[in-house]
Amino acid sequence: MLKRETDRKLSKEELQRLSSGSSFDYAGRAIAGVEAKLNRIRVFGRYDSSEISNELGLLVDDETLIPEKRNKNYDTKVIKDIKRFPDFYLTVLVNKKKSFSPQCSIEIHPRNDISLETHKAFLVWLNKRLPNLAVSKVEYVVDQFCVDHVGAMILFWVDRRCFHLSYRRKGKILGDYRNQKDRSRSLGYRIGRYHRVYERGPEIKKQDKDWFIKDVDRVRLEHTVNRMKLKKYGINTLDDLIDNPRFSIINLHRWRFMQFLKSRKLPKFWQPSTTKEQSGHSGSFKLEAIRSRRRAENVTEYITSYKELVRIEARINSAMKLFDLNWYNLS
Repeated sequence: MLKRETDRKLSKEELQRLSSGSSFDYAGRAIAGVEAKLNRIRVFGRYDSSEISNELGLLVDDETLIPEKRNKNYDTKVIKDIKRFPDFYLTVLVNKKKSFSPQCSIEIHPRNDISLETHKAFLVWLNKRLPNLAVSKVEYVVDQFCVDHVGAMILFWVDRRCFHLSYRRKGKILGDYRNQKDRSRSLGYRIGRYHRVYERGPEIKKQDKDWFIKDVDRVRLEHTVNRMKLKKYGINTLDDLIDNPRFSIINLHRWRFMQFLKSRKLPKFWQPSTTKEQSGHSGSFKLEAIRSRRRAENVTEYITSYKELVRIEARINSAMKLFDLNWYNLS
């Protein structure tokens, strides 16, 4: 497929120069590639500690948990070393008290940027050793890989500002936002319980819970889907998920980025947003739309797509469809 001239990768210096003007026109150019993938998955079933240990590996105490926050009804363990699949570790909760609760809950953590083939092979392996596991949570993520950390910074703010979820009014910045020009760590943005947008880098370069900004190479869009919604789409067991994760169907039109049409009563897309979120920060298009109802009737009629934002959306949707196609073709 032929590439347009505007699809060329921009240098760090070019991106810095462009970011001082309208970032919306150049955010898409900062994207070097887009990849959809599954992240953390939580399953549950009727297995005790000895059965899990015999089938999966040694259970050890989770040293990262704060004792006060430990669930009193569960013993929390981790399986750090899975010989056949070193790119995974498991968090295992085993219930010893409440008979009506799931006997065990297992959260699957990919350690690195793994291939779809590796991820599917691991789920198949787990399903064979512990059959009849049910799925309670799946994180569907889209990584927008950028030419460098400057491009990722620009894209993060465009994604965050323009993300439009009709029923969600509040968001919260995650990370130290106070010294934006000189900040050294990555930032995130949480929209309700189920959506996050955040800067990240390779897992191997992670420091504590985030990354130094110099190591950031992508912006991740994360949608967490709970059991109730998964069942609506026919995903009840781990076997169902392996058969078809339904990535593009579950996430259809999930990641939409919008702006205002030109109007004297509404803020221009290049102007800073002033409406404060619950975290005390500004910059949300959705909150600007709510605030602008006082100045313009039928403000929803002025909400529209923007050419560069449409281009970003198209690449996200293509990546999700490609995930489904590649997953289906894996043996």
